[in-house]
Amino acid sequence: MGRDEASAERFAARAREALSAGNALLGYDLAERALQLGLRTRALHYLSLLSLANAGNSALAWQRYRDHAPPEDEQDEDWLALKGRLLKDLALAGGGAHDFRRAAEAYLAAFRQTGGYFAAVNAASMFLLAGAEREARALAREVLLLAGGLTPADDGERYFLSATEAEAALLLGDGRRAAASLREADRWSRHDLNARSRTRAQLRLICAHLGIEDVYSKLLSLPAVIELERRAAALAVGLRSTRSAGTGPGSSSARLARSLVYAAISQPADLCAAECFQAKGARLHLVLPAPRKALMEHWQQAYGAGWAMRLARCLEQAADVTATQGFLADEQAWAAAHVGALARGLARLCAQRLGCELQRVELLPAAQPPGFRLRTRRGRDAPDTLVPAAASSPERRCVGLIFADIAGFRRLRDADLPRFQSQVMGGIARVIEDSGVRPLFRHTWGDAVNLITEDAAGAARLALAIQACIEGVRRSAGGPLADIELRLAAHYAPVFAGYDPVERQPTFYGTQLSFAARVEPVTPPGMIFVTEAFAARLALEAPEEFRLEYAGEVELAKHFGKYRLFGLRAAPSRARRAVTPAARYDASGLHAQRS
Repeated sequence: MGRDEASAERFAARAREALSAGNALLGYDLAERALQLGLRTRALHYLSLLSLANAGNSALAWQRYRDHAPPEDEQDEDWLALKGRLLKDLALAGGGAHDFRRAAEAYLAAFRQTGGYFAAVNAASMFLLAGAEREARALAREVLLLAGGLTPADDGERYFLSATEAEAALLLGDGRRAAASLREADRWSRHDLNARSRTRAQLRLICAHLGIEDVYSKLLSLPAVIELERRAAALAVGLRSTRSAGTGPGSSSARLARSLVYAAISQPADLCAAECFQAKGARLHLVLPAPRKALMEHWQQAYGAGWAMRLARCLEQAADVTATQGFLADEQAWAAAHVGALARGLARLCAQRLGCELQRVELLPAAQPPGFRLRTRRGRDAPDTLVPAAASSPERRCVGLIFADIAGFRRLRDADLPRFQSQVMGGIARVIEDSGVRPLFRHTWGDAVNLITEDAAGAARLALAIQACIEGVRRSAGGPLADIELRLAAHYAPVFAGYDPVERQPTFYGTQLSFAARVEPVTPPGMIFVTEAFAARLALEAPEEFRLEYAGEVELAKHFGKYRLFGLRAAPSRARRAVTPAARYDASGLHAQRS
C-alpha cells in the first residue's frame, strides 16, 4: 500500500468512527479534509456524502452525488443504496408519493443488482410511503426469506439482520415479531449510534404512516445527550450515582459511560467535571471561551502549569472542540455564560439529529455533597440573557449580526440603479418594517446591508424575509434585476455598542463584525450561511422555527481561517413534522452506514 493509500485509509477510518459515534459533522469534516489534500478515493467520496446527509444537508449531498458517484456498473451496494437514501431524504423534506417511488425504485435497483437485504427493506418501506402497499408487502416477505437464510459474520451484521427483520415484520403487520427482532438487535453494535439512530427514525416513520402507536423505536437504546451545567461556586470532584425519572434501567454511571456530553470549559471546576466524564467513557464535546492557544496561555498564567497540562490532555482526548472568540480579558464571567449557552445549543442540535433524549447534568455547589445531579429536562426553558458582568464595560453586549450583499450588482448600469434602489433596497426596507423585528442598527453602502438585532431568532427571521424579498424581485422585475442574487451571512457574538463621531449616530463595532463580514463573501448566491455560534443560539431561542443544514468547514474571505458554517432555511410546517417527526434535520433511513 502506497503512502497516499495509507493516508486515505486513515482518514476514512477516522471518518467512519466519527459517523458511528453520532458525530456526522466531524465525519464530513474529516472526509473533506482528505479530499482537499488530493486523497480522492471512492470510499472518501462516499463517506463525505453520507456524513453530509446525516448532518442534515441531503440537498447538497444529492448535488454532489451526481458529480462524484462512480458509473452504476462499478458501484457496490453502499453506493447504489446511497442514491435511494438521498432521494428518500429529499422526499421527506417536502415531496409526495412520486418522490418516494423514485427512492423506492433506486433502492430496488440496488437490491436486484447486489442482492443486499438492507437495500431491499428500504425499498419496501419507500413503496409503503409511496402508497404501493402491495409492492411493499411482497418485498418485505422476500426480505424475511433472504435474511432468514443468512449467517451473520460479526456483531454489526447481527445488528443489521435483526433490524431488517424487525422492519420487514412491521411492514407485514407482525408487531410481535418486530418487537422481538428489535430486542435482539439491541444486544449488538451498541457503539454504532448512527445505525441505531437511523433505525429508530425509520421505525417512527413507518408507524406514523400506518397510523399505529410507536412502541418499537425505543426498544433500541441510545445514550443521552447531556448538557453539563455548573452552578455558582461549584466544585466537581466526582460523580454521584442517582436515579432520574424516565431515564430507564441501570446505574447513572452506566448511562453516562455511553453518553454524549457537551460542556463549556472556563475554569478548573469545569475541567474536573469533564475529566470525570472522560473517565466514565463518555464522548466529550467541549466549548471554549477563547481559541485554544490563547486559553492555554491564560490557564498557564492564572492557574499554573499543572492545570494547563490537564486542560491540554482533556482537549486532546475530547471527541470535538469548539472555540468562541471576541471577549475581553476582564469578561471571564460573561464569556463563561456565553460558552455555557453555546454548549447547550450544540447539545440540542445533536439530540435533534440523533433523536436522543436530552438531559442536563448539574455540578452541585461546594456547600452540598460534591458530585453531579442528573436531571431530565421537562418542557422548554428560556435561553439565558447574555449580558456583561457588572465589572465589564456597559457598552458591551451579544447581538445578532447580518451582512448581505447583492451578487450581480456590478453588472448594473447607471440606468438600472433607480429601479435597484426602489425595488431592491426599497423592498428590503419594507421587509424590515413589516417583519416585527426592530434592528438595533441598520446601515447600507452600495449593494451591501448590515443589520444588528437583539437576538439570533430576530436576525434569522429578517434574513429569511430579505431572501424572500430578493427572490420576489428576481421573478417579477425583469431585465438586469432578474439576474441579481442575494448572499447573506449571520453570526451571534459580543460587540461594542458606542457612538460614531464621523456619522454622528449610535453604532456597533468590534472584531466579530469583521468576522461576520468575512462569512458573506463565501456564501453561495441565493443562500444564507450562519456560524456555529448562531446555529447553537437558534436551538435555544427558536428550536422549531428554523432548519439548519451543515455546510462544512469553510475557508472565510481574506484568510480568516476555516470555520463550521450552516445553511439556514425556514423549518417545514408543523403539519409536515407531525407526519414525519424525525425528518426535520436528517430524515434518515435504516441502513445509513455499514462499516
